[in-house]
Amino acid sequence: MALKELLSSLLPDDREGKLGMGAGATLFALGIFDRDGQRAQVLKVAGAAVVAYFFLRDQDSQFASKAEIEKDAELPAGNAGVSLQESYNAFVGRFLGFLGVPGTRPEAGIQDKPDRAADESEGPFLGQPKNVLRIAGAWRQPIDGGTVPIATFSDTFQAFAVLENQSAQEVAGQVRVRILHQGLLQSEPETTMFDGPSLRLAPGELRELDMRLPVVRDADGKIQLALLFAGYNLASITAQRSFVLA
Repeated sequence: MALKELLSSLLPDDREGKLGMGAGATLFALGIFDRDGQRAQVLKVAGAAVVAYFFLRDQDSQFASKAEIEKDAELPAGNAGVSLQESYNAFVGRFLGFLGVPGTRPEAGIQDKPDRAADESEGPFLGQPKNVLRIAGAWRQPIDGGTVPIATFSDTFQAFAVLENQSAQEVAGQVRVRILHQGLLQSEPETTMFDGPSLRLAPGELRELDMRLPVVRDADGKIQLALLFAGYNLASITAQRSFVLA
């Protein structure tokens, strides 16, 4: 009876909590028996983090709320400016999303926001365009030859780009990203297209693109990103994916 009462005090009352703690315990157990040292460490840390979350969420403590976890899950992976607590919260949020808990990890999408107001006299800033629309584009992150940090249990990664209208008239078009990836065992590269917003750019205007693109996983980890506008390829880069814990 004492053992039953102890377990009752430790386990959450709701079904989501019980499932979450069970999943965390299973991950931890898999890590103990896994012979791959690096993978075992990830599994044990993941399991302990999830168990701790569901145990502490209802306790009278300073543990992060669900809203804070949802917010921290959007922080950039592998960034030195993200605190240990924020990284932990983000990891828990992504794992909850992996289990199917809604709203706990960000979804793929492309958001646009002003970078520089329309002013033909100040530009151009991005070099000569290679299309008849006179729209230039560039990747800000990742850089060509760099790395793309992808967090554990995440199905998206962050990227940033910018567009510039060097035409003397307003230009409209749709933003798309082409993701080219090829694994070691593949004979031909595979292509994933991701659609973004339709934009109207005033003469001289720069527009920033904040992206969360879908993760594509294959053996060699290399990836090529092409920024498309109205069907034209404005800029391409090749980078190496790097999987990080948080």
